[in-house]
Amino acid sequence: MKNSVLRQQFLAFVGFGLVMGLIFPLFASLFVEWKDGMRGWFVVSCLVAGVTIGLVNFYLVKVLLLPKIAEVADVAKAVGQNDLTRTCRVESQDVIGKITTSVNNMVIKLRDIVQQLQDMSCALNDETSTLAQVSGNARNRVIEQQKLTDAVMQLLDNTVARLNDIATRPMKPLRSPMKPINMRTAVLSRLRSA
Repeated sequence: MKNSVLRQQFLAFVGFGLVMGLIFPLFASLFVEWKDGMRGWFVVSCLVAGVTIGLVNFYLVKVLLLPKIAEVADVAKAVGQNDLTRTCRVESQDVIGKITTSVNNMVIKLRDIVQQLQDMSCALNDETSTLAQVSGNARNRVIEQQKLTDAVMQLLDNTVARLNDIATRPMKPLRSPMKPINMRTAVLSRLRSA
């Protein structure tokens, strides 16, 4: 079983009230002369008063302090459940105020971190889309390049086949011997005929 701070606080307040109820009659006996039979009633009254003070103190803590702590706990629980819209409204110049300020600062920082992550996620998504588009374009270019390479290979295969066909055919002798061509004479004759 877990320890309860409130139970400890309750026992401390009531225990302190009882101790004061026991000590006060001893202290009072230094200054008071008791009438017959009144000392017992005084001790019982002091004990009842001490317990009453302890109960009232606990009630005041429960009414004044616990709601503020409960609000901080509710905000912390909401943050634990990914709700970053809530903040603590408790204002105090003590430890409770420091805790409230710390929780509110934590919520603000978490909001900033979540916003940064969302911004980075959007940027990453944009970059991924761009990269996918570039990749798609590159893929299309590779496919086109492959088609061109295949066409060149087909052309080379056809050329090699024709050359092989020509090389394997028997050569026929020329009907007339070839005359050496004089380039100058050929150019001049063409110019004259034009």
